[in-house]
Amino acid sequence: MTQKVLMPAKSIPGPAPMPILGSKGNLINFMRDPIGYMIMLRREYGDVAALVREVPRGMVFAFGPRYNQQILSEADTYLNAGITQPGPRESANNRIGVGLLSMNGEAHKRVRRLVSMPFHYKTVPTYHQPVAALVKEMVDGWTDGQVIDIWQELTQLTKRISIKMLLGLSDVNTALSVADLMEEWFSVNISFPARLMPVDLPGFPYQRMLKLAERVEVRLLDLIKQKRESLSENDQDVLSLLLRAGDDESAPFTDAELVGQVNFLFAASYETTANSMSWILFLLSQHPEIMTSVHEHLQEVLDGRIPAYEDLEKLTVLERVMKEGLRLFAPPVYAYRVLSKDIELDRYEMPQGSTIAFSHYMTHHMPEIYEEPERFNPDRWLTIKPTNFEYLPFGAGAHACLGGSLAYLIMKITFSTILSRYRLTVVPNSLIERKVLVTLQPRHGIPMQLTKQDGKFAMSKVPVRGNVHEMVKLG
Repeated sequence: MTQKVLMPAKSIPGPAPMPILGSKGNLINFMRDPIGYMIMLRREYGDVAALVREVPRGMVFAFGPRYNQQILSEADTYLNAGITQPGPRESANNRIGVGLLSMNGEAHKRVRRLVSMPFHYKTVPTYHQPVAALVKEMVDGWTDGQVIDIWQELTQLTKRISIKMLLGLSDVNTALSVADLMEEWFSVNISFPARLMPVDLPGFPYQRMLKLAERVEVRLLDLIKQKRESLSENDQDVLSLLLRAGDDESAPFTDAELVGQVNFLFAASYETTANSMSWILFLLSQHPEIMTSVHEHLQEVLDGRIPAYEDLEKLTVLERVMKEGLRLFAPPVYAYRVLSKDIELDRYEMPQGSTIAFSHYMTHHMPEIYEEPERFNPDRWLTIKPTNFEYLPFGAGAHACLGGSLAYLIMKITFSTILSRYRLTVVPNSLIERKVLVTLQPRHGIPMQLTKQDGKFAMSKVPVRGNVHEMVKLG
């Protein structure tokens, strides 16, 4: 029997370190445009490629469903390293960054079991009414002929929805102040300057991150204290449910754990949903024949009214549009894991501590899986049924997103309400470009003009500029 001979990890192909800057230069180029960099990696080096070649335990990408399954099915081997940087051991930044995405093993299983309760299929319907009310409030504030940045509008909406569902906060100013504070900390934490220069001195982003973390922790602890003192069985927000959580196997959360989980759930929810809805509305505006089908189906099912919960499952045309939009513009573009032991990856021997990355976006754009992958074709979902490792907008495996069904509820209510009242047209020749930090967002927003719904969707197809043309065919 021939013994399999493995090659060392340093022999994995990839680009050489940049002149002068070395591997940091490659990392800067990757962070500027992860999608463009990954496309180059796969085109030039294949399905297994190093971010920078010959860097000990440097990031290695493994593209495609075969590797997705290997990475996402072996949670004890491929450890989740989380998204945020922890900061000093005893810092507020360290404490508020402890959420599901940074946990592994038994600790992860315990917390996931408790945190999953607010996203149970029996709980999700209770969010319908508050979501519908907030969506209606947003749309009621729009006027015929107005030009808005749909991404900014939807980001404000999903912030309010997330804070309402997480903390039960109804007051607009209070809700947005808490949301904005958590968002500011998260943005600084994941920024390249804070990661590149972890210096705790005035003027450095890293110190700003630490100070913001202290403010987030104080604010959330105060809200937890208030909630605990006024807790009622009728309260169905996530914090209330978590305060009542705990059973024979799991002790209730401590206040420190609650801060981390609430902060994580907020970061994981609002931005992803806002980005996805923005891209899908952009796609519909650029494909009048598909928008016509959606509008006709919405009229048939809803006749202009906001959908009741029982209506949502009837919106099958809209659901196919959403699936296709999430395929083309996958909310998480890539993720990575850290090896807990030595493993085999294809024909390479990867040592413990190595970083292995996979890409939702690259998988969704593989012609081997999806015919004409850059074409927006919702009807493909009438005939295809990809596996969890071929289609993973919400991830897969032990760390799969808990909020998929809730995101679908928010999107269906939002799309139905907007599209029944307005036709959306991108401002002609707008620059539509991608930006990737954790999720895929429009770098310059998406400016759109609102027209009272008249069904004249051919008028909404306009020329746009930018690298969006690399992601979807708009001809």
